[in-house]
Amino acid sequence: MVGVPHSGGCRTCIQRRVKCDQTRPECRRCQSRAIQCPGYRKILRFYHSTPASDDFVDAISLARTRHTGDRDAQTSKLAVLTRPTMDESVAPSLVMESLDLQLKEVFGNMITATFPVTFATFTQRVDPDWKVFVRHHATSQPLAITLCVRCLNTWYLAVQHQDKDKTTASRHMYNRALCSLNGLLRNPSMVKSDTTLACAILLAVYEMWDGVGPNSWLVHSRGVKALFRLRGPGAHLHGFGRTLFTTYRSFLVADALCHQEPCFLAETEWRQMVMESLATEERDGERSELVEVTENLFNEITFCPGFLKETRSVIAQVAPGSLRDSLVTRIWRSRAILQHLRQRLVILQKGDVQFRGRSRVVSSISTDFVQPITRFSLEGADSALALLGQMLVILETHKNQLLHSESTVGLPMNPWRKHITPSPILLAGERHIERKLSDRLDRIAMTMGVCIVDP
Repeated sequence: MVGVPHSGGCRTCIQRRVKCDQTRPECRRCQSRAIQCPGYRKILRFYHSTPASDDFVDAISLARTRHTGDRDAQTSKLAVLTRPTMDESVAPSLVMESLDLQLKEVFGNMITATFPVTFATFTQRVDPDWKVFVRHHATSQPLAITLCVRCLNTWYLAVQHQDKDKTTASRHMYNRALCSLNGLLRNPSMVKSDTTLACAILLAVYEMWDGVGPNSWLVHSRGVKALFRLRGPGAHLHGFGRTLFTTYRSFLVADALCHQEPCFLAETEWRQMVMESLATEERDGERSELVEVTENLFNEITFCPGFLKETRSVIAQVAPGSLRDSLVTRIWRSRAILQHLRQRLVILQKGDVQFRGRSRVVSSISTDFVQPITRFSLEGADSALALLGQMLVILETHKNQLLHSESTVGLPMNPWRKHITPSPILLAGERHIERKLSDRLDRIAMTMGVCIVDP
């Protein structure tokens, strides 16, 4: 048999390839070299092994156990039966590759079904988009990405098939994904990565669909906001970072409105980042008038949460009177800009593009989505204008002291309640299983976070 030495000499002599005198218990060559003779016992045997020969050896072993007892025989038989199938022997990852392919396809279908308009708005303007990232880049990412995608896919399938068991399974996957995200956050080298922010956004979307409480998504959104601020505007100017920003920015505005605090996206560096992205598209010959209008509209709407905070401070008389006059001036200026942008959207909605050239108007956006994008953007502009108008009335009323004792009644705890009502929309529990997929999150995203109403 190949590899088995035929010489009867000691192992040292065989290794040195010299003739051994085979003197026992120690050969004279080892004695003359003043080393210990290892002896003549052959302790190494080498076998040529193939899958076929392995099965043959297992069959022999199974036959020998017939006389050693039924229990041992059954154990040996089980060992043979649990051997990999032929497909797994030839391609061990065949099953995993099939499941991975299904995972990617279901995720793509989910994006198309739940965020069609939002996805159409930026899919041609970012690289990579969500579908490309999951199809071609997710396999190189930590397990957390896979778990996040799986929990969303399972929830999506549960709604489509009205399957409560799948809903339960998606919640278990959500818990595992949350633990994996926690691990990424504890890793200093990963906390600012696109992967960590992507996981946080995916789980925030899951919370909006199937949260543990009416406003649980707002708790999760706090973490997403912290990651955005930690990364800074520069991390969202190009690549997948820009995809992440474009995907979630409207929900950051909604979060600020619900918490009645200024939105950090209204800060100068974040607004400049949005404008720089537009300038890059224009340099690359991908300018779109519709995108230009909607991006400027979003930049202006980010001021609304801050205006709300300042208005409440004024009527609570915790801010000086000079702040009221400055606030009124800034609100009027913002309102004028919004009205101008709204007028441009109305023109685009009418389809009056033949004189300016269709490619210049829609460019990277599919023509099938021009009308939905315009309609949602107009809805967001109208809501923002209504909110600013309400604040101007309240500030004027406060100034004239016409409703001195009832000034706080004029501005309820959340003056956006008619427009922003996250609780009825983002309900948790079984209610989701009893309804079809709606466009509620797509609508929030496309109205820049200022128009959330019951579906």
